[in-house]
Amino acid sequence: MFWADESVKQLDELKKSKIENLDLYLTKIIELLESIKKDPFKGLGKPEPLKEYYPKSWSRRINKKDRLIYKIEKDKVYIISIIGHYD
Repeated sequence: MFWADESVKQLDELKKSKIENLDLYLTKIIELLESIKKDPFKGLGKPEPLKEYYPKSWSRRINKKDRLIYKIEKDKVYIISIIGHYD
């Protein structure tokens, strides 16, 4: 898996934040990443293709507000974003 600069920045911001239940949030991200490894188009987090802002990309639900956005290219997974999407 490859992480876009923005997603790495978001992860660093999360770790520094005082977000409630941060451990659960990070655990959910790890579970989603493991599910993506098994099958990028099925599994946890209600995977769905994105059309408008991130063509050829997919999202998975982290919580009500946040989505993990990723793209598959030549059997490689690129993590685009882990915060937001439904602000």
